[in-house]
Amino acid sequence: MILLAPLRMETGRFTIYQEGKKIGTEEFTITPKKGGYVVEGHTVISDANQKADLKSVMELNDSLKPLSYEFDSAIGSIKLKVDAPISQLEFTIQGEKHTEDVRFPNDGIIIDTNFFHHYAILLYRIGANAGSTTIPAFAPQELQLGPLTVRNLGNSTYEMDTGSLKVNATTDKDGRLIRLAVPDAKVVVER
Repeated sequence: MILLAPLRMETGRFTIYQEGKKIGTEEFTITPKKGGYVVEGHTVISDANQKADLKSVMELNDSLKPLSYEFDSAIGSIKLKVDAPISQLEFTIQGEKHTEDVRFPNDGIIIDTNFFHHYAILLYRIGANAGSTTIPAFAPQELQLGPLTVRNLGNSTYEMDTGSLKVNATTDKDGRLIRLAVPDAKVVVER
């Protein structure tokens, strides 16, 4: 069962660390609009091993369900227009454009692991739900849909597991995401 927590206008900045070294930042905004929200993110990664400048825009309805999603980077883009029963997915990789019809679940979410604020939206959507919740999650960077299980560990701490990726999240008393850890990648993201 999904319990919707209140979502309010929010502007935030995360600092991204890998193995204790700062490798980037993410800035995001959540803006209410008539009938829902617009959520925008900008992630910049810059270290000796990788460089990336990534942008995303997601539109949500008032139940925090995705209506559309756009992702842009130097090597490609993704656009998803959510509709029932068939959604339109368009992606461009190194200048080559592809279009597919997909069945996006009515209760699905979008979790792009390039944007940590997506986990904040997930946590707002499930609220302080005790125990465990499994929800269908679309990972745009992998063009895959699969289950994501969120476990409330107590003390404003959550574990999110897709089977191939585990993420630990901590929120403040108001439910705002303040820390994410991806132990296998040795990544920590903090406000």
